[in-house]
Amino acid sequence: MPSFVKSVHVRTLVVLLAVMAAMLISLGAWAHQLLRQSFERLEAAEANEEMQAALQCFDDRCVALTTAAVAWSDWSSGMREVELSLPVLPGDASLVFEMHFAGPAPDIGRMALSDAAPLSDLPGLLAAVLHHDPTQQLGTTGRALVPLAGGRMLVVWSNRVLPHGVVGAVVAGRWLDERWLDGFADEIRHQVRLRTAQEIAPGDAVERVLDGSRGVVLQAADDGELLAHGRIDLHGGPLVMSVSLDRGIVAAGDLTWDILMIAIAITGGILVVAVLLLLERTVLGRVTSLGRHLGVITQTNDHVSLVAQRGGDEISGLGVEINRLLASQRGWREQISRRNASMRLIFDTLPVGLLTLDPQGRIQPDRSIATSELLGRHDLDGVHFGELLAPGPSGAILRGRLADHLQLVRSGTIQPEELDEVNPLKIVTVQRTNGPMVLRLHFYSIEHGSGTTRRFKRETGSLPASSGVLVTLTDISDERRLAAEVERSHADYEQLKAMAEDVELFHGFLARLRTMVRQLSDLSARMGEVSDRVLLTDLQRGVRALRSGGATFGLADVERLTHTFDAELTRYLGMPHLGDLEIRRCRYGVADLEAAVIAIERQFRALLGGEEPTSGAAVAFAQRAQPVRSREEQLVAKRAVLAQLSGLLVQPARTALAPTTRLIQPMTRRRGVEVRFTMQGEEVPIDEAHLDVLNHVLPHLLRFACDHGFDAAEVRAAAGKPAAPLLTLMIERHDRALVITVADDGGGIDPHRMRTLAVEQGLMTAEAAAALDDQGAQGLVFRLDYDAGDPSLSGARQVGFNLIVKRLHEELHADVAVQSVPGQGTVVTISIPLSTL
Repeated sequence: MPSFVKSVHVRTLVVLLAVMAAMLISLGAWAHQLLRQSFERLEAAEANEEMQAALQCFDDRCVALTTAAVAWSDWSSGMREVELSLPVLPGDASLVFEMHFAGPAPDIGRMALSDAAPLSDLPGLLAAVLHHDPTQQLGTTGRALVPLAGGRMLVVWSNRVLPHGVVGAVVAGRWLDERWLDGFADEIRHQVRLRTAQEIAPGDAVERVLDGSRGVVLQAADDGELLAHGRIDLHGGPLVMSVSLDRGIVAAGDLTWDILMIAIAITGGILVVAVLLLLERTVLGRVTSLGRHLGVITQTNDHVSLVAQRGGDEISGLGVEINRLLASQRGWREQISRRNASMRLIFDTLPVGLLTLDPQGRIQPDRSIATSELLGRHDLDGVHFGELLAPGPSGAILRGRLADHLQLVRSGTIQPEELDEVNPLKIVTVQRTNGPMVLRLHFYSIEHGSGTTRRFKRETGSLPASSGVLVTLTDISDERRLAAEVERSHADYEQLKAMAEDVELFHGFLARLRTMVRQLSDLSARMGEVSDRVLLTDLQRGVRALRSGGATFGLADVERLTHTFDAELTRYLGMPHLGDLEIRRCRYGVADLEAAVIAIERQFRALLGGEEPTSGAAVAFAQRAQPVRSREEQLVAKRAVLAQLSGLLVQPARTALAPTTRLIQPMTRRRGVEVRFTMQGEEVPIDEAHLDVLNHVLPHLLRFACDHGFDAAEVRAAAGKPAAPLLTLMIERHDRALVITVADDGGGIDPHRMRTLAVEQGLMTAEAAAALDDQGAQGLVFRLDYDAGDPSLSGARQVGFNLIVKRLHEELHADVAVQSVPGQGTVVTISIPLSTL
């Protein structure tokens, strides 16, 4: 024994003893908490409200419902006689009778007793209530098991105020027939963890659970069901139960079993401590080794952080610039709120219209909005705005649509040359029989604000290309209201001016946002060429800068995408090496961000006024943008506009790749080869941003297949292939990618020939080439220079397969894969990531 004690490290022994004591204390506390929670359920009954909910549940589900009105003053004085008057009813109807309570109280209660309960059981029910001598305190409850002729019934009641201010009791009962008792007993046997089925008598358990006088409380649960909560002491140990009269046992626990589990846990803890004492030296050695490894890992992380810091200076500096821009503004969120309020002002105060002018001051109908049918777009074509408000034929266009035959006064004549140098806002008073009205005209530049409008007019003699006039019409009944309207107009102008400043600032933010996304796109394209961890760190910094800007400007899509992408990058940083799937997901994430920025720019431009429609689809969209009557209708129309615009940016593959497919016949005719060409997926939409690259790359791939892919006629005949080779172009959409496949049924790529070319061109040593498997050797087709290689591959001389792959990778972030089986053919697959927006 002394030798054993000496072999034990004193400090380790103290720590382990402390751990064991903590385990014992926590286990004891847990057992105490379990018992305490079980008994706290006994004190949880809120009698009045909970019992009323439970009785309502009984009203729908149970057999009998009794409502008795009892005058408590008479009850306390001992006057307890009850007179019953019973009507004669058919045998299958419910018995309805009245109970007259003797004494001065004239109140009459009604009892509805179903035909399942004979009338002879009524005295037993009432006796059960009267036996417990209810008090005058509201909210008290009672319960009892009443033996009746038809079996046992569980009776519950609650004291409350009945009609006419009489304090009484509401009584409800439910039959506990043999079927219910048998099912209840079976649930006790199956749900309670008992060691043997003979340790509990089902009938005794029912009595002891349901009889509140023996320690179990009946109360209403949160869902309105009647529940019995409590503890019964069995000769096998204490049992804690929660019983529903509708569903049987809800929960039950044998505390004897729990105490046994606690003893097992304590014993297990002691055994663990003993094992740790015996293995002390080994454990200490492992911990020391782990500490050394942690030190190495920390040092490595420091080096990685240093490399990431140096490699991400560009993105970091861009993020600092964005943060500086945001920090230099006062109250960004207040400015954005003010901008939104200004936009609401425009859309809420358009009783007449919003007119867009050209540099000569003439109205542009396709970019103007009229409301309330006061102005017609087609009637305004070519009309000068000054003439519109002046007396004469042109002025009749406006006057003819104003109610009560409005007549413009002489002071209402407005020309664009009359722009005020202080406030570009004019008030025109319109006289009518019912009183004067005010026509407010706001001159401003949609993109740059009203100050730019004055500067253009002063310097060039004309208006900017994006000038507009906001026209509103207001009732004015007296001069005081007219003065107030003038003051309000000046305030509106200040809001419009603030809106223009915010729009200009937001426009600058979008420009920087595009630059950041472009740099992130370049970083994702370089993944796989340099250290993945360095690029991941740079990506994460840029994404977090985008997230900060999106949160500040309230760009929910950008904030959501960057939050998800940031979490993915954090997970990738914990990986020792990134696979092709992770690299592809990084590119998909950058593509999503780029698409989100493009969508924001489109919405921004649509808000400020787009360019003139040119294509047929755009003209159809312009025709849909008819004048609307309310802000809600304008918002619906704008959403439809955005949906229509998104359809203008894609083309079906049949049309988009027509420049490529037209080259097939001339290409094969010049080479003297008869080819069967098929195209699948002709209706798959392709984004216009991809067309330039695809129509440049795909012809080279097809030429490559014609030059080297097809085997000789005698070889095809010997292999049982058709004389005419098959060339297939397939376009598909898979999840979040556009997949383009070029396939032929030729002789395939010879792995041995690829290894020989790689050694001859110095791409690798003979040993490294020999170590490549067939698939890896076929993959060399992307890296070889065919100008110095096999003359049979002359179809790639002009561009080279490696340059094709490089352009797809850099401009479309596409992945290119090749699969070839000698003697059967070659399949080249291009996968272009798409946005989920």
